[in-house]
Amino acid sequence: SARSPKRSKHLSDADVDREPTAIDYDRLTSWLLRHGADLSSICIRRSATSEGFGIYASRTIPADSQVAFLPAHLILSEHDALASPLGQSFLAFNKTVELGEYAERHVCTKTILWLFVVQQFFVQREEGKWWPYLRALPRAFDTPLFWTAEERDWLRGTNLYFVIKEKEEELRRDFLAASEVLKSQFPQVWGDDHHLKYLTLENYLWARTVCSSRAFPSDLDLVVQGRTTAAAKGDSGGVGKDDTHDRLGEVTAEDGSIPPCKCHLALWPMFDMLNHRRGQSMTWDATRADGVAFITGVPMEAGEEVFNSYGPKGNDELLLSYGFCLDIPSNPDDYFPIKLNFAADPLHAEKLDLLTRHALLPYKHLYLLRHADPIPANLVAAMRILVATQPELASMVAEQVNPTTSPLSTRNELVLLDTLVSLLNAKRAAISESNDPSAAGASASFRARMAGIYRRGQAAILDAALLAARERLADHVAQVMQSGGAISMQDVAGDEEFWADEMVEQLADVAEEQEWGHEEWVALWVVY
Repeated sequence: SARSPKRSKHLSDADVDREPTAIDYDRLTSWLLRHGADLSSICIRRSATSEGFGIYASRTIPADSQVAFLPAHLILSEHDALASPLGQSFLAFNKTVELGEYAERHVCTKTILWLFVVQQFFVQREEGKWWPYLRALPRAFDTPLFWTAEERDWLRGTNLYFVIKEKEEELRRDFLAASEVLKSQFPQVWGDDHHLKYLTLENYLWARTVCSSRAFPSDLDLVVQGRTTAAAKGDSGGVGKDDTHDRLGEVTAEDGSIPPCKCHLALWPMFDMLNHRRGQSMTWDATRADGVAFITGVPMEAGEEVFNSYGPKGNDELLLSYGFCLDIPSNPDDYFPIKLNFAADPLHAEKLDLLTRHALLPYKHLYLLRHADPIPANLVAAMRILVATQPELASMVAEQVNPTTSPLSTRNELVLLDTLVSLLNAKRAAISESNDPSAAGASASFRARMAGIYRRGQAAILDAALLAARERLADHVAQVMQSGGAISMQDVAGDEEFWADEMVEQLADVAEEQEWGHEEWVALWVVY
């Protein structure tokens, strides 16, 4: 058996930088058992389904019975971070921020939690409460924020490529602001002077990824069917757990300050080592006052790996937050996000009001194209509003027509479908074969395989959406051509872009010579 590590008051840099070993997992198990955990039905060993370790049944576990139990006092949550000297110092600073600057200058709860994890692991080390747990966590991750520039290039042309850049800049900005507050206002709370060397963006990113890839609910009284009701609104659009927190609260009547926001994140030692299997029947029972239990909905044999379900997540979120994704057709929850940008539209205010009125602005304004629903109804309805003319907007304002239930006009429907096809074509063209990791000769690496799966999944959804959009456009054009009277010359005459086109200008003389009538101009306009 492996020898126990030598005890020392402080560990060297090499010790905190190395990956965990069996010794660290044994230490974690002993620590949990000493503090009241029930692990009698499980054990830790190298996973046969993932790159690291996993949890396995050490004996037969009947259906609807307890897999393991974790005492509440061993959970590391935002509450612990806020109650610590570090958290209290940041909250005291937040109270000094002017209300008009609060949204920009305050230090968010999630940032405090991540810095608290950094402090516990790199500064407190063996003196910290959670050292046996934190030492058993991975030191490297396969989430794209840890990828090299060459590896990230495998994602070029996809939505995630841009999300990673935005997320990296957001993390850098939040860290620099918080670390500056800490160093200038209360450096002694962090530790001795030499401990400031651990206050780095790299360590902050590690702590953030620990939380985003492993976090459970921080409030056990909110747990319903294995999730929190308060955090459920953040489960879409591939945003990861960074955005799963409440808006800033209202000003309190007592002292005029703003209470800290809630990020709803906590680390559940050992429970977070369960690997993901979509649809796995595993629930959390938080009805006991002293902790939380995992309950399996299916029987498990001794030696079988114990899985948890992270929920119905697309490959965007799986890769960004957890460092893996599921291959087609293994992940029917996959989606391609579409964001409609109309900020420069002269009619922006009117269109935004209509989108809001008809509840057509989804979370982060992302419309999700899925395998089973490649052209979602809310996207079509939103585009009806965005391509609408002033008279069509007026008809919606007067409630003469509802964009969620029917076309506004023949012109509007043709333009929206043509615009949609063009948009999807541009998105599909961006996912080119030249950026596929298999073409780079690196298909054997885990990250390359994940990038390839992600790209192919995005391409497959776009192909299905393009096919559906083209068929829908062709059907509509055919209907218009069969009944030319459905479009009036007023529709054609009012299309300034059509008349400004060079081709139309060149045909004007021909049209005059041949004495074009209504049908000819409508046919040309439809083709245009």
